[in-house]
Amino acid sequence: HFLARDYRAPAIVIGHSLGGAAVLAASDLLSDTKAIATIGAPFDPEHVVHHFEAHKDVICEEGEAVVVLCGLPFKIQRHFIEALGEIDLAAKIGAMKKALLVMHSPLDATVGIENAERIYKAAKGKLGWEVDARKDTVGGWSSGTGGVATKKELSPVPPEQPRRPDGKGPS
Repeated sequence: HFLARDYRAPAIVIGHSLGGAAVLAASDLLSDTKAIATIGAPFDPEHVVHHFEAHKDVICEEGEAVVVLCGLPFKIQRHFIEALGEIDLAAKIGAMKKALLVMHSPLDATVGIENAERIYKAAKGKLGWEVDARKDTVGGWSSGTGGVATKKELSPVPPEQPRRPDGKGPS
């Protein structure tokens, strides 16, 4: 709300990993935002709890704890864990009236590609779906009106390039 009040509301909000789940969860609060984009987002926000499972009892009993995630300290509070359990992301995505771009790598070892599929399914088929193995990316997009944007409307995909012997990218 700060941007809308003091500058201009963002037209597009992008979230990576848990931030992707957060922008999906907050999409109904972003009335002036036209599009949401996620990168490697978990479908179930509680997915992140396993990263600090060893500290969960302390967080719940004492209200907070500092945990190290990806080598950086983060203060995790009890209300954060409680809020994760209350989010119905499928309902939020299904009701969303915004353009949605879902990007995810099939090689993501932290948040599996099935999360992108679940986000896609929650969008009730309003998304187009493309796997671009040349970039090891999966993308889904929506016009926000229930229609599917075409590749040509978004940006042309370059012609197929020769593949590496392992099939994972351009040669």
